[in-house]
Amino acid sequence: MPQSLAVVVISSWLPEIMAVSDRILVAKRGKIVEEILASQASEE
Repeated sequence: MPQSLAVVVISSWLPEIMAVSDRILVAKRGKIVEEILASQASEE
């Protein structure tokens, strides 16, 4: 049976996050404000 793995990475350096993530959650003031796929993310 396949298992899922979750790792929380906190960084403000977007290239690092994009390199190690499938999904990116953006938090502002302690709340998640956006969720995007790393494959669709840009540094803009």
